[in-house]
Amino acid sequence: MSRNFDGAEKDVFLEGFVSYVPAMPSLQFFIFLIWLNFGRTAVNPFGSDDDDIDVQQLLKTHVQDSLRLASLYNKELDDIFDNMP
Repeated sequence: MSRNFDGAEKDVFLEGFVSYVPAMPSLQFFIFLIWLNFGRTAVNPFGSDDDDIDVQQLLKTHVQDSLRLASLYNKELDDIFDNMP
């Protein structure tokens, strides 16, 4: 610290320490940091791993399969099996 508080009273030490250490900006910084870490965890709760299931690819293939099956249900059997005996 910039002052010598050896012979001072206890109140003067606390007053000098509180005015020297930026308590409120430090508290705001740590709350903001905790909030950012919470947001990062909320976006990707299980973390990133090489063995993870690719959910986006799984959903894309599911949508493609459902569209393919929907188009099959709308066709006639003669259109699907053209020249079968």
